[in-house]
Amino acid sequence: MITNCCRINLLDLKYLKISYLQLRGIKNLSILRSLETIDFSNNHISNFDSFSEVTSLVNLDLSYNRIQSVENAEESYNLRTLNLTANSVYSMEGLDRMFSLEHLNLTINQLKQITSVNQLFCLKQLYLSFNSISKIENLNGLDNLEDLNLSFNNIYQIENLSELKNLKKLSLSCNKISKIENLHQLTVLEELDLSSNKITEIGDLVECCKLKIINLKYNKIINIERFSRISNLLALNLSKNEICEVEINTGFNKLINLSLSENQIKDF
Repeated sequence: MITNCCRINLLDLKYLKISYLQLRGIKNLSILRSLETIDFSNNHISNFDSFSEVTSLVNLDLSYNRIQSVENAEESYNLRTLNLTANSVYSMEGLDRMFSLEHLNLTINQLKQITSVNQLFCLKQLYLSFNSISKIENLNGLDNLEDLNLSFNNIYQIENLSELKNLKKLSLSCNKISKIENLHQLTVLEELDLSSNKITEIGDLVECCKLKIINLKYNKIINIERFSRISNLLALNLSKNEICEVEINTGFNKLINLSLSENQIKDF
């Protein structure tokens, strides 16, 4: 453990990186009053509290550590980027105090619910893949969210996304979704990844007129005709589905990349 930062107080540090040292903690960080970026990734840190004392902090990378909770974190008015990838975080409580957060990464943790983020009005990116989340919820209020990743979870239904008016990229790959629904209000959505689910019908997807990239690899789709109604579509991946026949007569005016490999196509 690094126990005293007083001696480097006069350096006016803005960036501090200490990685791969099995570091368990660091005291007196608040003395570094100009510190804006900390990278303590790949250590053995289990306590988040001391980092919230650095009021000047803008970017914090604590990925690949042993943090379980941020519940006792103090108010962090300046923190914009927080990376907690590959920790043991089981609760999102405490995140609602980080009012300026724009980028939040909680990939590879132990989360079962989405909570405490609907007050993060500045949030643009939210990464929650590789957790145990079963329901999309508590995202109302995230008016500036542009990129949401919920891949590799236990989600059965697409729901509660209607208020994400600025969402441009949505990743829900490797879940248990069987139906595409409740996406028609995402009017600026450009990229959608629903690969490795159990989808048979594309539902209201045709109403997402801004969509440019769709990945539906590893599903159970049998027909591609309705995709032709998505006028701005540039790339469509339907590999490893159950398509037997392909008829492309109209539509697909902008399509430049179409993948249909490993289907059951007999007639094209």
